[in-house]
Amino acid sequence: MSKIEDDITKAEYLIDNPAFYRKKDDIFDMIYPFTTENINGMFSYFNFKNKDCLSVLGSSNQVFDMYLRGAKSVTSFDINPLTKYLFYLKRAALDANLTKEEYLDYFCQRGIDDYTIFDDDSIRPFDIKIFDKIVPYLKGNSYKFWTSLYDKYSFSTIRDTTRLFTIDEYFRDILENMKITLINLKKYLKTLR
Repeated sequence: MSKIEDDITKAEYLIDNPAFYRKKDDIFDMIYPFTTENINGMFSYFNFKNKDCLSVLGSSNQVFDMYLRGAKSVTSFDINPLTKYLFYLKRAALDANLTKEEYLDYFCQRGIDDYTIFDDDSIRPFDIKIFDKIVPYLKGNSYKFWTSLYDKYSFSTIRDTTRLFTIDEYFRDILENMKITLINLKKYLKTLR
């Protein structure tokens, strides 16, 4: 079995078996949707300008933030082989030119005080309506990984916490207040082309 097939099988296992039903210790296999650290507070003490950096990949937020702070390069690593697929999904979402609203709708859970009842036109986390805008920008194994999951599962099952993803540390309203720098990330990506 190839590495991508192994990763898809692992993701399917996590989706099919919510954390509280698992018999073995799979805590490092779940993906963090967003960082659990105060990146702004932590990174404000460092100068990343034109530096080569090393970071845990995790939610990808650290890597994106290092680049936004002027890092020349960022090498990332992670014990969890599935984190790279979230990185490429977030990167593809930026390439897809989503609005900040669409980006937040796609990746974030609703706000802590938001008890909105979804109707058929509502956008939910990992909604297929937005994924359809992102998928043309996915490449190689990332394309295969995400399309195979969307072919097998509903978007709400893929994004359900306690399955493939851990519980969100932050709700959407908190992330918005953390000054998600979507516009700056888009500008950065243009410099890479």
